[in-house]
Amino acid sequence: MISVQQATPVSNTYKNGSYSLHPTVLIEYVKDTPFPLYPDPRDLSAFMSSYQPQFPVYAQFQTFSAQLKNLGLLEVGWDGADAEPPNKKSIELAQKALAACGEASLMPAGVSPSVEGGTSIYFVRGNKYADFEFFNDGEILAGMSDRAQEPQISELKIANILDTISSIKQFLND
Repeated sequence: MISVQQATPVSNTYKNGSYSLHPTVLIEYVKDTPFPLYPDPRDLSAFMSSYQPQFPVYAQFQTFSAQLKNLGLLEVGWDGADAEPPNKKSIELAQKALAACGEASLMPAGVSPSVEGGTSIYFVRGNKYADFEFFNDGEILAGMSDRAQEPQISELKIANILDTISSIKQFLND
């Protein structure tokens, strides 16, 4: 058995949870080693044969993230009236919420600027609609509607976003 300490690194750079090692060196798991090792090659082949990459989902979240960033380029009156463009604060809050949506496997339908000054992440499933609005002053609202009843709107803090995402996910899927 060869440990990382005995292997010759190609570089000392720590990347993605492992060290870069010469490809011909076989590394096997060494218990109680204080830093990460390559997985046992036998386990890796089993993992790779069952792994189903989610690239389209990841790419869609990357697209939404880029769209949020680009909202910062809007100018006053972007809506044809006098709407304020999203500021850095609203975009950062929306980016955090978007990351939390990814962790919770809740795919938005889209992102957009808000005519009230800020950003929005919205979700649509059939007749059901939900959204987060992140205003330039830091206020965050979550809304849910089945389009037949009055929408449910609540104010929240970014620290409670995961609970609200869970509620939205349940609402959309019921």
